[in-house]
Amino acid sequence: SSPEPDRFIPRKLLLGLARPSKAMVELRLEAVEATLPKDCYVSVRIGEVQKLSRLAASRSFKFPPNSKNRFGKIEIFRRIGAASVDLDPEIAGERDVSININDSGTETVDLRVGVDASLADAKPPPASPPSPQAEKSAAKAKAAKEYLQRHSLEVRLSEAMQAVLRDRPEDPLQFLASRLTRESEKAAAKPKVASRDLTAPKAAAPGPRPASMQPFGQYFKANFCSVNAAGFAKLYSRFPPPSAGAQAAALKPAAPRTLPLSPFGKYYSESFPAVPASGLAKAYDRFPAYQESLKKAAAPKTSVAPPAPAPA
Repeated sequence: SSPEPDRFIPRKLLLGLARPSKAMVELRLEAVEATLPKDCYVSVRIGEVQKLSRLAASRSFKFPPNSKNRFGKIEIFRRIGAASVDLDPEIAGERDVSININDSGTETVDLRVGVDASLADAKPPPASPPSPQAEKSAAKAKAAKEYLQRHSLEVRLSEAMQAVLRDRPEDPLQFLASRLTRESEKAAAKPKVASRDLTAPKAAAPGPRPASMQPFGQYFKANFCSVNAAGFAKLYSRFPPPSAGAQAAALKPAAPRTLPLSPFGKYYSESFPAVPASGLAKAYDRFPAYQESLKKAAAPKTSVAPPAPAPA
């Protein structure tokens, strides 16, 4: 029996290496089995160059010659989600894109795509100024485009039509209505986030502040005041002069301090208080178990005499 088409199973590929030339090196991949998994892509990497293409029965890849890398890498990727996005440069701003990554649609990846109209190619100016009727028509067309882009109508209708052509349901109208209703409920459940307009002029970053360099002597004189000897003398005159005894005591070196040592017995008796026996007995009286053990220890032990032997 043939394997399920949606189930990914290991496949075999034949790798063919064409004769190297001075310009390019061509690699050919051919599938050994006729049945290939759906929505898979094959990647071939040699050094820093990588080529990606949809997995098919036969593919060819061309790489620049590289004598340093004698080995390449082949990888198979499966697409788990896809979505369309409007990239019209005339409608600048951000687009919210929601990509379903499972069949049930319960798990999605939400992205925000920004389109900057300033990076688009500049259009040549018109030869003559447009007429009022043309300006009115252009304004209506722009308003219609903005309405479609704000509600993502073109993208959602395109994705719905692709789903109809892919699944081919018996009732396509009911299928389209159910899909659009589900998309509307998902959009209503998401919190509204204000989009950022990429066309708004960006505030210019402040330039570096020029630093004025000057000699240190000039900087010191400008920021620090100097006090001469007369100023210090005037300041010291406000305090009474110290006495001769205080000056001598301040200049006399301090004698080293020695700690007195006493015998251990004297030190122990002075530092640790002794508890009399009556105090310990008073403390032991508070523990009934200890008193029971003392009573058992003080009770006299009675010896039992062995029984007399029976008369013969």
